[in-house]
Amino acid sequence: MAHDPKTKALSTGRLGRLASMARAGLGTARTVVSGSAVGLEGAVERLGELRGLGTKVGQMAGLVEANLPADVRAKVGPALARLRAQAARSPYEAIARLVEDDLGAPPERLFSRFDREPFASASLGQVHDATHPDGRHVAVKVQHPGIQEAFTNDLGNVGTLGRVATAFIMPQEKSRDFIAGVKDGFLAELDYVREAENMRLFARLLEGDPDLDLPRVVEDRSSRRVLTTTFLDGVTVEVAKHFDEPTRRRQAAAVRRLILSALADHGVLYADAHAGNFFFLEAGTVGVLDFGSVFVLDSARRAAFGELRDTAAATDRPGFGRAVGRVLGLD
Repeated sequence: MAHDPKTKALSTGRLGRLASMARAGLGTARTVVSGSAVGLEGAVERLGELRGLGTKVGQMAGLVEANLPADVRAKVGPALARLRAQAARSPYEAIARLVEDDLGAPPERLFSRFDREPFASASLGQVHDATHPDGRHVAVKVQHPGIQEAFTNDLGNVGTLGRVATAFIMPQEKSRDFIAGVKDGFLAELDYVREAENMRLFARLLEGDPDLDLPRVVEDRSSRRVLTTTFLDGVTVEVAKHFDEPTRRRQAAAVRRLILSALADHGVLYADAHAGNFFFLEAGTVGVLDFGSVFVLDSARRAAFGELRDTAAATDRPGFGRAVGRVLGLD
């Protein structure tokens, strides 16, 4: 079989990953300075191969893509779309060993059909199309082998740099606590048992919403590193932007409800709302993926988010700044 350049074992060494992220940063800077997308394309390729925090940061960049000038957006949009769609894949043999370690049998015995080639690969894991023995069409998300070590090393690199950066804007003790909180939040995404709990929580909070389609956990084929859910159909945001305007407005409102209603009404934050985590149907519904980054806020933080919303609506800049500080725990 011909070598697939997108299938690549994960590099986990701390220094090597730091060097790769630095090269990606230089490539991005080259794009900004020269106006050429060549540097960005190389940066995207490196971030996709890194998986872990490098890919996640690249995917999250899509959140600000819509606010970029049109000429810059035209250059970076295709590269970011590729990163959202497909990070490098881990070799099937390593994936099969991980599944057997966690669930007690290889994929071919656990599922009546299991596609060896993933249909998606992201920062922490890749997703395989499969059929459960009871006939259900399912998606099986498997962590990239070695991602725990790689992600921990990424966070160590970022934590060192972050403590230096935040020292200029907050006291050392608060800086340390802030960086620790960020690291804990990212590491929690490696626990698929926790993600399954988050999915069940959102299913309860948004039950009955006609425009949101949330996958359901398949309990007997899930573990800490393997998460099997019912399969969601749909197209990416790049295709959905060609839907008619009423459909686009309906779907945008559904995404807002997912994020804002859970936050305002229940104090639960869906914190991974980049475009790669949504599938769109022309009928108007939105499928939601990836519930690894979910936070239940305490009463003080929930009130701070409410203040953030209200001051933003009132264009109260001083009040908004104070609210940001409370959201970040800086006061």
